[in-house]
Amino acid sequence: FAIYHLRFLINSFTYIDAIIVDTPIFNESFRARILNRMNIEERLDRAVIFKDYLDKQWNESKLISNYFNWEMYSNELLNDIERIKDKERIKKEE
Repeated sequence: FAIYHLRFLINSFTYIDAIIVDTPIFNESFRARILNRMNIEERLDRAVIFKDYLDKQWNESKLISNYFNWEMYSNELLNDIERIKDKERIKKEE
């Protein structure tokens, strides 16, 4: 089950959007910016803020891992978010 999370979910906007509400945010400045929203554009922006929070936590942890590369997943997640943002822009233009 953990491998499925790492291979298919962790870099997905849909998954990140779902877990944001259950993840404790210890940094006050990030917590204040991660708001419960229903609008897709706001949820996409919230996911970027959450990704930035996870990036910060990863960098501060100074963890070294041979089997987990958060930076790679973070970039893939950002790509997924940008892909969805592009689709939303196209929808609005039509």
